[in-house]
Amino acid sequence: MPVKRWTSEMDESLGRLWANNATDDEIAEAMGKPASAVKARVSRLRLGSRDRAVSGVPTADGKVCWTPSDDKELLRLRRQGLSARWIGVEMGRTPGSVRSRLLKIDYQRPSTAPRDHTSRRCMRCTAVFRSEGIGNRLCYMCTGYAEQARSQYD
Repeated sequence: MPVKRWTSEMDESLGRLWANNATDDEIAEAMGKPASAVKARVSRLRLGSRDRAVSGVPTADGKVCWTPSDDKELLRLRRQGLSARWIGVEMGRTPGSVRSRLLKIDYQRPSTAPRDHTSRRCMRCTAVFRSEGIGNRLCYMCTGYAEQARSQYD
């Protein structure tokens, strides 16, 4: 059986199908080539990795990728104050998947508690200073001293 060489027209078709997120098997069938030949040609043409998240195509283990529209819906539901459990029910996802995606897109729930700006006593010199939070326990002068002392051991 003669080997069909790749032509520039076939390369263009391959590029279009690849950009439209067709699977390797779909491309192979359309091109009349084995899937392994398609993978090798994609690599040779350096078409890059396919963006499955654009179309929400399931991965090999059956999980469905998050799409940009899924992300918008997720954020809309979260801003309404729904829990990960209820968002999961609404979107057909697990609560763990919802929490993981919120972390991945770096969603920060708006803080309702005001910042703890208050006067505190320095733990070193006992001077009163304006602190920006409970973790800030040294005044400005003592902070500089602590950094200098720490640098001696570096």
